[in-house]
Amino acid sequence: LPDMPGEEMQHDTSEHKIRINGIKQKFISSGIYLRYSKMRYVRFYRRFNRFTMKCFIDEALRHWGYCPCYCIIDNTNLAVLAGTGSSAIMNPEMTAFADNYGFTWKAHAIGHANRKAGTERNFYTIETNFLSGRTFATLEDLNKQAVEWATVRYAKRPLSKTKLIPRELFEVEKDKLTKLPDYITAPYM
Repeated sequence: LPDMPGEEMQHDTSEHKIRINGIKQKFISSGIYLRYSKMRYVRFYRRFNRFTMKCFIDEALRHWGYCPCYCIIDNTNLAVLAGTGSSAIMNPEMTAFADNYGFTWKAHAIGHANRKAGTERNFYTIETNFLSGRTFATLEDLNKQAVEWATVRYAKRPLSKTKLIPRELFEVEKDKLTKLPDYITAPYM
């Protein structure tokens, strides 16, 4: 599918083994990716549930101040109540959450992981670019570095194939995104 400004973001999670203060531990990264501008937001968690997912997406969207029309996800039970792909029925709690920001959930078809290849590639880039060669004292330190890497350093770096810069594309995309309202109800359990 062509990349359309303001059309979609992609969300997914992945497990990583990361050394914190010299001790290797399991963490779950949550990544969100604006498909057109290639802007990213990344955070790590010890465990990930529906409330954590809402908090993460809230944090990312508040950081950008804007929201696309759709959030492409796999068929995670954190958002999907029943069914899969285009037949998926979203959990009413997650539909209400998305309504606060002005986006709609879309689950991709089973076996069609390339539908959110941008966020899948994000995890490879986290492993080979962000985690490689860095040290972390605490989970807070890991997240501080991850957010800075994704939203500042990576956002200013030209993309390898196109040489386009995500931050510059985001400025162009803003006209097609929904600006977040001044007040949004914070996520709750």
